[in-house]
Amino acid sequence: TEESTVVLSSSSLDDTRVASYGTNSTASYDKFGFFLMGDIPYANWELKMLQGQMAALNHNVTKQNHLLFTVHVGDFQKVGRTKCDESHYELVASTLQIGSLPTFVVPGDNDW
Repeated sequence: TEESTVVLSSSSLDDTRVASYGTNSTASYDKFGFFLMGDIPYANWELKMLQGQMAALNHNVTKQNHLLFTVHVGDFQKVGRTKCDESHYELVASTLQIGSLPTFVVPGDNDW
């Protein structure tokens, strides 16, 4: 798969430009949306729920709903349970990659 970086910029609320580097393309949108999550998955049942949500997200990405990217705002582990083990980071990364949108992760206070 081709990797690219997405940059959002806006000169006004009416015109948002999305430049996708690596593909040499620029698109203009009147509006855009994104999928935001955080504080998940702390437990095994939450991991299964997140896997289902990411798979469902693939079916909901349409031109009409304007979803462009996903953001995880951190705290994807319970340090007392996972001990910040690298395998847990890999598990969460592979779960987030189920989704078809570019995903940005901002580590939280439980993630180091």
